[in-house]
Amino acid sequence: INADAISPVFSHRELWSSSLLLTPDGQDAIISCHDDFFEAGSDVASTVTYQCHYGACEFSDEKVDRMLRDGVKLAKASVEKFSTKHERDEEKIIRKCSDRFVAASIGCYGASLADGSEYDGKYRTIHTEISQLDSLEQFHERKTRVLLAQYPDSIAYETIPCLVECEAILSLWKRMKKESNLPSELLQYPMVWMSFACRDGAHLNDETKLTTLLKRLDELDPDASIIHGIGVNCCSFAHKIRRVCIFYPNSGESWDAASEKWVEGSGADSACFADMIMKLIMDVDNLCENSLKGNLAFRNLPMVVGGCCRTTPATISALRNAVDSYLISHRQE
Repeated sequence: INADAISPVFSHRELWSSSLLLTPDGQDAIISCHDDFFEAGSDVASTVTYQCHYGACEFSDEKVDRMLRDGVKLAKASVEKFSTKHERDEEKIIRKCSDRFVAASIGCYGASLADGSEYDGKYRTIHTEISQLDSLEQFHERKTRVLLAQYPDSIAYETIPCLVECEAILSLWKRMKKESNLPSELLQYPMVWMSFACRDGAHLNDETKLTTLLKRLDELDPDASIIHGIGVNCCSFAHKIRRVCIFYPNSGESWDAASEKWVEGSGADSACFADMIMKLIMDVDNLCENSLKGNLAFRNLPMVVGGCCRTTPATISALRNAVDSYLISHRQE
C-alpha cells in the first residue's frame, strides 16, 4: 500500500495497512492501489493481510477471518477489473503477461508483536507450555487455512527472520497434506513461497547461515512439493536451487522511530531501484550461465522480482520497462 497516497496514519497501529480492510473507504483505497500497480505493470498483487493477526486490537477471531477473506476478494476484484479492461489490449497479449495473480500475504510472528523482533529473529513473547516450533505452527495455522480456502494463486509467508519459523511452516503444511478431510485440490492449487529477512548477504536475522537454511529446507522438502519459491536479500547460488527465486526489496528509505515518519530522500528513486534489480537479474543469469557448467536446470532459473515497502506504481513501471527491454534483447541474441 502506498500509504502517503491515501492516509498519513492508519486507524489501528497494530494492524498497519491491514486496518484499511475495516472500512468501505479503506477497501476502496486497497482496490485503487491494486489497480494502480497492475496498470504500472505488476503481474502479482499481494493482499493487504501481512499485519492481520489474531489477538490484534482485541478483535474476535471471526473478525480477523473476515479481514483475511476480504483481502483476497479485493485483490481478485482488481484482477478481474484489469482483465476485463485489457481483454483486447494487443500490447498485453504480445507481452504474454495478460494474466494477473494474487498472492495471499502472511506476516511473520515477530510482526504481530510490534516489538521489532522480526529484525533480530529472537522471539521473546511466545507460549512457554509448548515448544517454540509448535507455537509458531499454531500461529500460522488458522491464517493459512482461512486464506487457502479463498483459492489465491499463491500463499506468501513474508519476512521470516529465523530458521525455526521456517521449520514450523513446513511442519504445518506436511500435517495439512496428510489430513483426509481437506480436498486435495485445495492443497495442490497455490504456489507457496517464503521470503526471508536477512541481516546481511550470508545470514538470516537470527544469525542462521543462509546455506544452513537452504540445506534444512531441502532436508524437510527435498522435492520442493511444499515450498515452491524462496526470497532472500542476497545468497550464493552454489547451492543447488530447486525453487523459484523471489526478490522484492524495499526502497531503502530509513524509518525515524521517534517521529514515526520515513526520512525523505534516504531511499532509491524509481530509476535507481530498477537499475539495482536489473543488475541482480543479470548477475544471476550470468552466474547460472557461467558457474553451473551448462546445467539446463539452471539455464532458465525462474525469478519473481518486485518491490516491498515504500515502492510505488512508478517504481514498478520503471522495473517493468527494464525487465521487458532485457527480455526482448535476450530473445534477439
